[in-house]
Amino acid sequence: MSKRLKNLGERLDSHFGISANYQYQRWASNKQSDGKLIKRSDGSTNLTKLQWMKEFNNWIKNNPKEWKSISKKHTNRYEVLTQKLVPFIGRMEWDKDGNVVGKGKGLSYVVKNASKKNNPNYATAQERGVRRDTRGNRVTKAIKYSEKDFVDWGRRNGYSTKQSKAIFNRFQQRNSAQSSKNLMGLHNDHNQPYDSEFQNGGETYRNKLQIKNNINLQKSNKLMTKAEMQMTKTPMSKAANIAAEFNDVALVSEKVRQNIINKIAKDKNRITSTENNARLNAAKIRRENFMKNNKFGKYKGTVKAINAKTKSTAGLQVEDLFESKLIPTAFGPYRGV
Repeated sequence: MSKRLKNLGERLDSHFGISANYQYQRWASNKQSDGKLIKRSDGSTNLTKLQWMKEFNNWIKNNPKEWKSISKKHTNRYEVLTQKLVPFIGRMEWDKDGNVVGKGKGLSYVVKNASKKNNPNYATAQERGVRRDTRGNRVTKAIKYSEKDFVDWGRRNGYSTKQSKAIFNRFQQRNSAQSSKNLMGLHNDHNQPYDSEFQNGGETYRNKLQIKNNINLQKSNKLMTKAEMQMTKTPMSKAANIAAEFNDVALVSEKVRQNIINKIAKDKNRITSTENNARLNAAKIRRENFMKNNKFGKYKGTVKAINAKTKSTAGLQVEDLFESKLIPTAFGPYRGV
């Protein structure tokens, strides 16, 4: 292909987008328009960040029906599509400026939603470490630990401040050691999703594992069951994790944990943290409304002196006080009117 034709093709691509047929032809041959490889022998991409995201977003544009299907079935649609396209355009590994680097020397990136009103299906890639650093600013915040948390727990359980601080320092060292491995082809991620509002140990090495890239993409934010958390000794709460540190509970072998993570990743029917948060928060709201409407539990009013003539209290009748019965509800039977 002449340089003139190549430049013309690139200008047309920039203006009209890449056609589906042309995109698939290049992916099938693993060659860019200039003859360079799209994907390298180790599975990493030979495209710059700009080129890679152009391929990604053009696939969405060229395949609206399939993209709509993915969006309908998955809450983590960009991660699902990444898993689908990586075998063709390569694993994202660039320097901080998005340039191609030597094999095994690049930073790890992740695709995230960057949609706007004028472009509702647009994605961009962000360095994985940067994405983690911003998690604490999200609406659902990651569970983090401080020295004060350990000192307070230690004081309640008979430990001196000096002992508690020493255990907290050991906890930080273990966290640093676990997160500093950065092995090629692996992501250091949470066993129980960081954004789960229920049964979540948070930012602790006990809730993290070096997971293969493809397995991590499949697992995404799927939840561990209570039994799986017990088998792997993954703490179910902040207090449980601090207790494990004070008692120096040993970790379950990495092989056992990896096997369970692999099982979760392959489970197509596994509930995600997004779905579970919505489900349990809705149940909490229903319970609050039920108690409020029926003046039950914390909403139960105090009974005032009864007027013998009218038999009335502040909104209650004598019959209401003494002729109660069990009422079955979604939360079990309770004694009411």
